[in-house]
Amino acid sequence: MHRDPSKRLKYRRRIESLDAAHAQVATYATQVCVTLYDLVDLETFTDACMTAKVTRPKHMAFSLEKHLFFSRKRMGELSSWYARLDSWPVAFQIEALLRNGILNTEEVKCILEPTAAFCKERGVEATAALLRAFNERVRNSTSRQDLSTVFSTLGNESQTRLLRTRTSGTHMCYHVTVTPTRIILEGPYPDKSNSVVSNFDSEYFLRAAFKDEDGQPYRWDREVDSREILQTRVGDVLRNGIDLAGRHFDFLAYSNSAIRSHCVWFMAPFCHASRGLITADIIRSSLGDFSKTSKWPARYAARMAQVSVTFSL
Repeated sequence: MHRDPSKRLKYRRRIESLDAAHAQVATYATQVCVTLYDLVDLETFTDACMTAKVTRPKHMAFSLEKHLFFSRKRMGELSSWYARLDSWPVAFQIEALLRNGILNTEEVKCILEPTAAFCKERGVEATAALLRAFNERVRNSTSRQDLSTVFSTLGNESQTRLLRTRTSGTHMCYHVTVTPTRIILEGPYPDKSNSVVSNFDSEYFLRAAFKDEDGQPYRWDREVDSREILQTRVGDVLRNGIDLAGRHFDFLAYSNSAIRSHCVWFMAPFCHASRGLITADIIRSSLGDFSKTSKWPARYAARMAQVSVTFSL
């Protein structure tokens, strides 16, 4: 939070990063609550604790080391690995390990080659399932284990145990949660199919939810000016899309019911065997002519939902 003395009530504002350098790291950082105090205020508070006979607060020392885990060079090397692998479902799971704060780039490096070898031997679906199980095992582990050993152990388990079952009328849906500072990845999970996604490969579609850092819907504080975070974070994602694991996703659509929970659909352009290049604009155009309502977003979404009733979140 930054104080803005020019405003009386809403004198604080939310920001997504401190500067451009911090923005490169913030999206991969784990959550830590840090409160900064003026030294005078801290001394006053300490004296008040002594007067009230409350235990004097202890000062904690932190040892900081610069590792550059998420430098442009390291992220560039990972992007090159994604391109060589040429399997986005697998790359999505590797990206989830980083963006969800489970591993850093140095730790991920030890499973990249085993992942590529497993993918070549067992295929994309089995590899993505293995990495999902690896994600859950490492995240829920109470003790630090050798990552290569965990990967090998899971790789030897039954493929049917790793793969998630899916029922008819569903598709595997990839989920992202966009917070003021991060993008959290989940899935894919079986989800009710709709009239748009069912016609194409579901790996080119994302279900995105905009939430606060604690996973709850955005809350408004009368003393905080939240317009900037909406314009710079939410607005930027809607206008410019999302880059994930070497693939770019553009805003596609939303329904009236979904927008109340701050959920929308994104999709990545792809080439269809018979229809050629498919983009978000092409899909929206295929649903009908909505030019008369395009100036009113709510009405535009309602008309689109009427034409494609099953296109919902």
